[in-house]
Amino acid sequence: MTDQTTTSGESDPSNRARANGARANGAGANGVRGLRRRFVGALAAAAVAVGALGAAGGAQAACTAGLDSGVLAKSARTLQSDMMVAALSCNERPLYNAFATDYRGDLQRHGKALKAHFDHNKTLNAYVTELANDAAIRYARTGGAFCTAARETMYELLADGAEVDFDLYVLRYAIAVRPALAVEVATAAGDGGACDELVAVADTAE
Repeated sequence: MTDQTTTSGESDPSNRARANGARANGAGANGVRGLRRRFVGALAAAAVAVGALGAAGGAQAACTAGLDSGVLAKSARTLQSDMMVAALSCNERPLYNAFATDYRGDLQRHGKALKAHFDHNKTLNAYVTELANDAAIRYARTGGAFCTAARETMYELLADGAEVDFDLYVLRYAIAVRPALAVEVATAAGDGGACDELVAVADTAE
């Protein structure tokens, strides 16, 4: 398993095939989404938000275009931290490696932005550790629910033919999982209201 914030990782073309095979042989999409609807708290809100990404409109895309790169980088790291915990705790290393390989460029871009956002390595390391601990706590509290949500997130990102706006995806995911990030997003967006629709996702988690 690789951390794309600091390294490019190893490419394994068979990972994506295994991921698609696992989805075909595992629980059906309707069954997975049914389980996600029963989740509680922020995890439930995250599942709902991620499941609705395909319906994103122009207003939400405008939100990501106007945000500071540091806010988007925090969002990307939030999703990546969750997926890394799923790789280790949910036995999803091949699926995570496929995700990290396919989105290597996006993860590296946001990794550089995250480093630039923090003016000291200790501050950056503390933030990364905070995200990892938060993900581990949510896993400890929800167990299989966390694993199911993370697995479905990676399936969606790796779906054949998927055209994912990665910045929008990670922003919606992070706002749902960590509602406090909505405050940063609203502040960074200013008075234009471009991010109002996205920030509203956080209200459902509170």
